[in-house]
Amino acid sequence: MSSPNVIRPCTPQFHPQTTVKRIVTSATADSVYFLSGVHLYAMNAGTGALQWGLLISDARSRLSWEGEDPEQHLPPPPAPGAGPRMYSAYHDFLVGLAIQNNRVFVTSRSFTFALAADSGELLWEHYTRVNHDRPAVVGDTVYVPSSIIHALSTHDGSERWSYRTAWNSGTSVPVIDTDFG
Repeated sequence: MSSPNVIRPCTPQFHPQTTVKRIVTSATADSVYFLSGVHLYAMNAGTGALQWGLLISDARSRLSWEGEDPEQHLPPPPAPGAGPRMYSAYHDFLVGLAIQNNRVFVTSRSFTFALAADSGELLWEHYTRVNHDRPAVVGDTVYVPSSIIHALSTHDGSERWSYRTAWNSGTSVPVIDTDFG
């Protein structure tokens, strides 16, 4: 089964414009990561230079057709009298991110992705339904808040366990208590 997602470098028109007032030399080895709509960016924390930028979007979303005319991809409007139609696939955006051990974990409205922090290379993706917030990472597990809380392997994205919450309810960012003693 092919992925329903588009993951590719963002076009130059979507590159962040950095204004450098002073270089922070103590931070030049560090990176800063942030989300903007369907874009994920990695920038040098000391200079503001773009290291990489990705568009991560559902292939059915109008936002994945960056640089194209989205009108040519939209489905036809509903017939008169057919009532409203929901186009949830056209409301695509990235929800949250977490970083651990040279991996960036990103949630979109329906998927969780793991990417190499230094290159932006996709390592794995996992369908996690309706995501509400950023994931939490502890040890070798990433916890994804959704209508179902997912515990995924940071290594390969395989599901370790899941817990279904009340129907159509949102969940908060999971908080992990590592002090069991």
